[in-house]
Amino acid sequence: GRWRLFRHEAGQDSGPPPWAYVALFAACLLVGIWSAREFNAVVIWPANGVMLAAALQLHRKNAIRVLVACFALNLMGNVVRGDPQPFLWLNALLNIGEACLAALIARRVCGAALDLRRPARLARFALLAVVPAVLLSAVVILSVVAPMRHYTLPIFLFTLVRYFLMETLGLLIVAPTLLLIAKA
Repeated sequence: GRWRLFRHEAGQDSGPPPWAYVALFAACLLVGIWSAREFNAVVIWPANGVMLAAALQLHRKNAIRVLVACFALNLMGNVVRGDPQPFLWLNALLNIGEACLAALIARRVCGAALDLRRPARLARFALLAVVPAVLLSAVVILSVVAPMRHYTLPIFLFTLVRYFLMETLGLLIVAPTLLLIAKA
């Protein structure tokens, strides 16, 4: 089989229009910024799940437009949140990279139709697409953070698990939900 990131051009449109993904992504960013400011923590990051669903449901041209708009919004959100360099751009880059890698793997291991109503496909989506993409993203960001903040091994492992769970929950709650709504 072939590796494909976007929906085949001959495939039928499904899901909400492109602007709805951008609006949903913006709403997720606002919730994340509010949570970080109000509680000094983010428990779940659903924004990447929106990008993943957009990449899986939209045709190439619209998907690229949505991903570019989400990347720009992510950068602006990082500025508003006050992220220092290099995290200002690195967070946004890793977010879009995580969504695209998960989409690429999902297309390969779950089939082009991505019907997640089947438990076996949902398990493959979770374990073979989402987990590796999030794990790679977590290792990259912590490879940058750990030396800058002089993390001890226990702090590094705690942060790795927290980041991994936060990102994984967002992808596994939002993306399958949007995919299932589109199939309904």
